[in-house]
Amino acid sequence: MAQTGVYIKGIVAHGEATLRWLASTSDPIEREKTYAAIVRMDRQLKALDETMALPAQSVSEQSRAWRSWFAAMAERALFDQYIAAFEICKRLVEHAAVGSVWSPPIDVHFRPLRSLFQLRRVRGRNTLKLPTEAIAWGETEFSDLARRVFNTDKGASQRLEHAMMAAPFQRMKLRLDAKDANIDTARGNAHDLRTSFDHVNARYFDGRLAMPKLVWSRRPTRRKFGHYQQATDILMVSSSLDSRDVPDYVIDYLVYHELLHKALGVTWTNDHRRRVHTPEFNRLERQFE
Repeated sequence: MAQTGVYIKGIVAHGEATLRWLASTSDPIEREKTYAAIVRMDRQLKALDETMALPAQSVSEQSRAWRSWFAAMAERALFDQYIAAFEICKRLVEHAAVGSVWSPPIDVHFRPLRSLFQLRRVRGRNTLKLPTEAIAWGETEFSDLARRVFNTDKGASQRLEHAMMAAPFQRMKLRLDAKDANIDTARGNAHDLRTSFDHVNARYFDGRLAMPKLVWSRRPTRRKFGHYQQATDILMVSSSLDSRDVPDYVIDYLVYHELLHKALGVTWTNDHRRRVHTPEFNRLERQFE
């Protein structure tokens, strides 16, 4: 299986605690204290990098994600953007939640996250988790998000997908990705997803596709072996397949399947249903050899 890498002790717990602090107060003084703590943590992580001298690839994906989050939030402009997005999102989501089982208050966390959102009970509090890139959004996008979370508007999902592909979200993604640049997430113990991409792209797409971010899943899976997320341009393959017992063509097929999603995109029906396995998709999938 793909290597999990070295975990930076305490970084996840510190990140989670920071999110709770940010969600728990509107006091400017307390927020400044939290910002100062983020800056200190960022400096400590940078010093740790220099002391340990670990190759970036040897650090676990989860630790890298949080290290990048602290580096981003240590920038004053991004921290201020986090606070502005938090206040807008919290107001709109709590308004939409009235009368639901998720009654306010609802904490909002912008954090490392691959999915669009997660609504959970965290330490006895209703908590909405969102990808950090969503701090680029404003009233319109967070209104659609609130409708999507509480299923009050069938068209909200389609509008949110468009918002994730739009320039503000994508610019923020590039800015955050720069904090974790030059990290090889494609190489596993037995297979290299980049090798598979190069082969599949040349054979089936005439080399036209730009390479997405290729990653192995954090944990082995047994039901879902691959996934492509259009908004973040991430192609994931299950680490359960990173074994010498798995032939190369199996990895190639999964990469091909997910690259078809990248090439063809998403189709929406008139009743706002999302379709990805269209007749055209199925026709092209059968061409794999």
